[in-house]
Amino acid sequence: MLDVLLRFSLNNRLAAFILAVTLAAWGWVNVNLRFAGLDDADIYVADSEVRYLLPLYADLVATATPADGETWNESLAAYRQRGKMRITMQAWVSTTAGSRAAAFRGRFVGTRQ
Repeated sequence: MLDVLLRFSLNNRLAAFILAVTLAAWGWVNVNLRFAGLDDADIYVADSEVRYLLPLYADLVATATPADGETWNESLAAYRQRGKMRITMQAWVSTTAGSRAAAFRGRFVGTRQ
């Protein structure tokens, strides 16, 4: 999860700048590679889609997980064997009422440095 303070992420409509979902997903991949003892990867977004569903007027929390059908262990094994990995991630930001304000889906690629 990634906490973003509203005062640092305003756009011209005073709604939260919701691209935090991309950073949350990228961070999830990087942190989990480091937890696996791998700190030699360059991770980048190969392609992505962000859907803005509702405006936000308060601090936000972005949450990321592997997308449905994706297996982290398979991506990790591919990286260990070939020095390359791919994983599709999903992330979202919710309002204080629990509704999703933004949804992200993106394919991340990792290569050994």
